[in-house]
Amino acid sequence: AFKLNFLYLKSNRINKIEEDTFLNMKALFELDLSQNFIGKLEEFTFKNLVRLKYLNLSSNLIKHIQKNLFRNLNLLVKLDLSSNQIVSIDDFSF
Repeated sequence: AFKLNFLYLKSNRINKIEEDTFLNMKALFELDLSQNFIGKLEEFTFKNLVRLKYLNLSSNLIKHIQKNLFRNLNLLVKLDLSSNQIVSIDDFSF
């Protein structure tokens, strides 16, 4: 597994993240995906990021928050979803 603690992918024109993208990044502490073109996040995109404390998804095109999306992020202290186009949040998303 990667020992990566910080991953900054701000402003990279990312429009899709596969569900297993972060599968082996269990040590990740901070993830910045802000200012991209992400429109959809799959249900278990962040499931293995058990040490994640800071997640920035601001300024994307997210419209819907899937169930279980943030479910396993028990150490999360800051989640930024500002400047998106969120119209619905499923039950059990958090």
